[in-house]
Amino acid sequence: EDLLQLRSNAQGKQRHDLDIAIARRIAERLRSSYAYSLDLSEADRTCDGVDNFLFHMKKGHCEYFASALTVMCCALDVEARLATGFHADRHGADGGEFVVRNRDAHAWTEVFTPSTDWIIVDASPARRDQQAGGWWQSFLNFWTNLRFTWHEKVVGYDFEARRGFWTWLRRLASSSIDALASGARSLRDRFVNLLAHGHIDRAVLRFSILAASIGLILEGLLVFRLIRRSVRRRRWLRASHGVGWRELKFIFKLFKLLRKHGLTPRPDQTPLDLADEAADELHLPRDALCEIIELYYRVRWGKVAPQAKEIKAAENHLARITAMLST
Repeated sequence: EDLLQLRSNAQGKQRHDLDIAIARRIAERLRSSYAYSLDLSEADRTCDGVDNFLFHMKKGHCEYFASALTVMCCALDVEARLATGFHADRHGADGGEFVVRNRDAHAWTEVFTPSTDWIIVDASPARRDQQAGGWWQSFLNFWTNLRFTWHEKVVGYDFEARRGFWTWLRRLASSSIDALASGARSLRDRFVNLLAHGHIDRAVLRFSILAASIGLILEGLLVFRLIRRSVRRRRWLRASHGVGWRELKFIFKLFKLLRKHGLTPRPDQTPLDLADEAADELHLPRDALCEIIELYYRVRWGKVAPQAKEIKAAENHLARITAMLST
């Protein structure tokens, strides 16, 4: 209000300076009292955008800030207009380039006075990605360069780019093959020298240590994977069946044996159905198969721990079936 009272009595350049001061005061108030956000889920599409932004949402992106500032300036008889474009920071000091990205799209207000011409007044607060620096800004720059390279080298992949790429690829492949062949010949000569004269070459020693280390690491990973798989299987059996691996080993041996002879359980097939199919297709004793499956059913669904003699009987049936399939 103080600026408006001063402007009512001002003339010439003083009035022009007050117009700029009024616009900047409004912009400062918008920046301090309203939040920058791209989330417009609360926007009421039936209301005026500036009215909804100023009195209800109190948050929005740069177009809302610029539109609100422009409308309020015009309402106070300050000549202003809305401008849109891109606000890009210099990136790539070597080439003096400007990288313009989609997220650099921006809107701002321009205020006009006869003594200053159009003056930019930006009411938008700094966005989070503009405030970020350090490693995050480096990541954004890397991602921008990666997308630009993708569009330049892949999306806009013309004949010259393809020819240049294949030329580079052939050169790389040729140089790699030559380097590998040269290294293999050198290593072969060193091994021959070791066998013929007993001289341990340092390069051969390093290669042997490296190969042994890689082998030990791979073997350790394999053993670790097998142990972890076994532990997971035992935990699953204990949680789902209530017993351990030893008590149910007979049923898994039977399934493995049947798979070996071409009978794999189908998703819609119960173990008892599989036993009937095995008896018909492989001419196996149906009674022995049924006793094994019934014992599994009691353990799996009845939660009954099998006795030692029951497990022994199942193992005997399994040995009998294995002998029949081996003949």
